[in-house]
Amino acid sequence: MRNNKKTIFIYGKENQIYMKHTIRIPIISPTGNELKRILYKTPYKYKELRTAWGWEFTVFKVSVGKAKGKRKVTVVSLRKKICDYDNFIAGLKPVFDAMQDTGLIINDDAKYLEHGNHGQFPGKKIETVITIEDV
Repeated sequence: MRNNKKTIFIYGKENQIYMKHTIRIPIISPTGNELKRILYKTPYKYKELRTAWGWEFTVFKVSVGKAKGKRKVTVVSLRKKICDYDNFIAGLKPVFDAMQDTGLIINDDAKYLEHGNHGQFPGKKIETVITIEDV
């Protein structure tokens, strides 16, 4: 089993402790254009994609725990080919859906989810680094 998580304790407002988790996953999300092709040609493929991300998150659900309130999520993707930012953000939809299905976030609307500075960088190794913080 891989040890891909790092937990950091940070003191927040009024000295309340909240956790910051970093998850490293060896897959990347599709771009928005790829996602659109998947949805229009074969809709069941979207469910398979969401399920694949869900299995990755299930491993970390025990240590991160179910969401009880608002969380801040930052996604950084290391990919061989960089896409434009709008395509990158649109491709994160199955990632957030899988996080909601596994209980890492309550919902993906603004009431329960704060977006961090999502980004992508070129790299030889493809990987997605997701940081989850209680807000």
